[in-house]
Amino acid sequence: MKKADILILGAGCSGTSLAHYLEHSGYQGKVVLLDSRTRFDNEQRWCTWSKLPDSISSLVQKSWNEWTVCDENHSTSQTSENFHYKQIYAPQFFSFFHSEWQKNQSNVELNLGERVEQVTERKEFVEVTSNLETWHANIVFDARHKGSINLNSIK
Repeated sequence: MKKADILILGAGCSGTSLAHYLEHSGYQGKVVLLDSRTRFDNEQRWCTWSKLPDSISSLVQKSWNEWTVCDENHSTSQTSENFHYKQIYAPQFFSFFHSEWQKNQSNVELNLGERVEQVTERKEFVEVTSNLETWHANIVFDARHKGSINLNSIK
């Protein structure tokens, strides 16, 4: 049995972002991410209008301050110096954070190839059973998407 202060189920965009935020904001507890995947190179791209944290702004590959919205009857083009549409290539995002956690002394531990099988709330902790290990954590954040085979198999 292993222990974590915060256990994050899913190391995708949401789980990785949460772990990064906790670490970046100075959280000192042990944060563990579990993900059934072993590779993240099939992901695509994410785009946003939002201001990005400085820690990931270097990952922006493309940015547009002009855009066109059209349908079969109309078209309009707009520009903005204040709001840029930014694109991040997902595999680069994952590689950046996942490799940093694996090579540096970090309170974030990344466990790939670990499929969650059961989540049980106990009085003092949350118990998570995976195909490899049983975990006890103070807080569990489930970052898996609703269509996940993992999520749908849990009772």
